[in-house]
Amino acid sequence: KEFLKPGYVAGAKVHSASWGALSNSYTYRSFEFDRFAYFHQDFLILVAAGNDGENGLNSVGEPATAKNIISVGATETIDNAGYYSGNNTFHGMNYLASFSSRGPTSDGRIKPDVVAPGYFISSANAEPGESQSCSTLAMAGTSMATPITSGNALLIRQYFEEGYHSAGEKKIENGFKPTAALVKAVLLNGAQPILGINTIEDGVFEVSPYDENQGFGRISLIDSLPLAGHNTTDGKFVDRRVLGLSKNDIFNITINTRDGKCNSKILSVMLVWTDPYGYPTCRKCLINDLDLEVTMGGVEYYPNGRMSKDNTNNAERVQLNVKDGDTVSIRIVAMNLVTSKQTYAMAMTGCFNITSEMYESTEMAMDYVPEDPIAGVIAGNYILILSVVGCLILLSCCCVFCYVKK
Repeated sequence: KEFLKPGYVAGAKVHSASWGALSNSYTYRSFEFDRFAYFHQDFLILVAAGNDGENGLNSVGEPATAKNIISVGATETIDNAGYYSGNNTFHGMNYLASFSSRGPTSDGRIKPDVVAPGYFISSANAEPGESQSCSTLAMAGTSMATPITSGNALLIRQYFEEGYHSAGEKKIENGFKPTAALVKAVLLNGAQPILGINTIEDGVFEVSPYDENQGFGRISLIDSLPLAGHNTTDGKFVDRRVLGLSKNDIFNITINTRDGKCNSKILSVMLVWTDPYGYPTCRKCLINDLDLEVTMGGVEYYPNGRMSKDNTNNAERVQLNVKDGDTVSIRIVAMNLVTSKQTYAMAMTGCFNITSEMYESTEMAMDYVPEDPIAGVIAGNYILILSVVGCLILLSCCCVFCYVKK
């Protein structure tokens, strides 16, 4: 709290942390980052995944294991293949840097969330003995990829604050201040799959979408936000919605390429929620479980490349190959809550028309104060204790009745 609060009080809405430790578990610092994010839902924290990828899986380091932050891995930056041989060969930003730490977390969550260029990045160079320096230095690491991603997050905030979301053009009168969940949803929704890992010594290995190497993929703003004159995609952005248990919001859409004027062949839908903080060393760290349900042609498509619902992560994405005229139903449901309600944000991009929207959620007030999950846990335990006591009393009464009758 004391570490993050000064920046927040000063007006910062994005915090970039290029440091961490060698544990992939949910630690006290992970808990602290999540707790601060939960009670300051307009504040986004980004953390470097770490530079221990050559140790293999489970090398992501805390506090990049927190749920409500964005954990950032690193890709290569330049492609010099064919110019140099051996250890000097790089393949470009669609290949993971060999040093980039890998997931998952100890409780099985996707980390890193995204990757970004982290090789040969110009960074500030502090000169010994000088109080001021304007020199730079080319460096490598997830510590370089993280501030790059943080800059992209700030551009997304500016996009919404200046009203670009309504038509891909600046309209200040339509601007609003997005939550951290919406900024995260936009960034993860447009992330693109990379092609492999360049291990340098042992060559290139293939990777898969949503795996422990890249998470949701390499950040790409042009694939994340409609922008007039630069792309032709449509966007739907939902923020500050509050769902109660078993309540759901439904969005029905029809794919419409506008006679070829919109050229996206993929519908991408992303759900993110700022989950109540877990507890250090938790084995299952997700507290509130929302589900993203996407149905097309009578078939339900599951998030994050899975074959069933995801009850582990608080970020869920479904991407579909679509064609003109396809109808798709998107349903966001509060499946299992410890608190009485949960906020969420959604980002959707592609070529589509919204045919109907049905909300059972309410809009989050600007002075909204999230419910402390400890109260929910205590209440749940209290009810459980009362239930057990009630059963024991009933059992005792039955035993006495049986004894007297006998």
